Amino acid sequence: KSNNGTGYFTYDCWSHDGRFIYHSDSNKYKRVIDFHRSELIKIPGAQGTTWRTRENTLVFLRGGALEMMNLESVPTVTVIAESIEGRMGNVDGNDEYVYLWDTPEGVIRYSLEAGGGRERCSVPRGSKVEANPVHPVVNVKRADGKEPLGVGGLWMNLDGSDQKWM
Repeated sequence: KSNNGTGYFTYDCWSHDGRFIYHSDSNKYKRVIDFHRSELIKIPGAQGTTWRTRENTLVFLRGGALEMMNLESVPTVTVIAESIEGRMGNVDGNDEYVYLWDTPEGVIRYSLEAGGGRERCSVPRGSKVEANPVHPVVNVKRADGKEPLGVGGLWMNLDGSDQKWM
């Protein structure tokens, strides 16, 4: 995230192998740049993007749906779930789930496999949830006022056990 000099912020995130970069300039442009083919792929309406950890698939929210776009050959979109409320976290290190936070039910994780479903996580509601891309832990910066946010927030196993403030 960086200020582009106009008061707006740009959001850039690289795919796991560095072939693609997602770029969003506030709400105006949403696109992926493919550095191997020198192509620009527009993704109108995408919000809250994250990459799968082991393949060049972008996961994002668009129009109330949770979607994935595989960019390896011809970009194809797969709808994971519809009628989604919440904010995008990221994909876990096993490349199995994407986490959403600030939903009416708290933290929810959705399977990235066809027909995999969803489950509510027993992690506290937080202002930001990030799954570690390598280890089976999640970081939550709590917003309920019970504990200070601290530098790293609250670390715990994916099932909510072994909570530690850092």
